[in-house]
Amino acid sequence: MELNKDSAFAVVNQARVLLGIGKLDDAKKAFDRLKLLAPDYQHGWYWRGRYFYEGRRMYRRAKEAFTRSIECGPDYAWNAYYWRGMVENHLGEYQAALDDLDIAWRIAPSHIPIRFERSFSRWKLGRLSEALEDIDAYIAMVDDYPPAHVQRAKIVA
Repeated sequence: MELNKDSAFAVVNQARVLLGIGKLDDAKKAFDRLKLLAPDYQHGWYWRGRYFYEGRRMYRRAKEAFTRSIECGPDYAWNAYYWRGMVENHLGEYQAALDDLDIAWRIAPSHIPIRFERSFSRWKLGRLSEALEDIDAYIAMVDDYPPAHVQRAKIVA
């Protein structure tokens, strides 16, 4: 099967590659083209959010893109909720982050990094026993991630 170079799938993959190799201006152009080509393509909005989060550290724009991805449908919703929760943690919107991370966890309870992010939100909200429960569960699965041990030390301090 040959992909049409103008298909939404092909354009989002092109944008992902450009993002991955650090060609951020070209990735932005591809994401803008995608927005015109398929304005309701959930996967495109999800990756546009990743572009703004990872590539540009533009957290408000990332949050808007993840929100749009969630509005477009359920296919990548858990992942968009997860990433939007991370963005909200960066923005200091800890309760909103926790709400999104809880939704992501209900949809995808096997995605253990959600617990790491939730522990941060809970810690910032002063919910220390719940934060400790999340970080301990994360460390039990991923013991070789030093930031998790740092996070745990902050919680118990």
